Amino acid sequence: MPTDGEYKTWPPYIDLAGVRVYLATVWAKWVVSASRLGTARPVTINRDDLVNPDVED
Repeated sequence: MPTDGEYKTWPPYIDLAGVRVYLATVWAKWVVSASRLGTARPVTINRDDLVNPDVED
């Protein structure tokens, strides 16, 4: 995960405008989907996605 701290700092965090936000990884066990949309897929989020959500890829 991205972090503004030293390499391997736990928990990782991002500092923005004087506010420190700690990041947590969540793992869920794969099970059969009850949704008609199908199985969920992992999403990768980088630092820019967190601090500047208005920027399009």
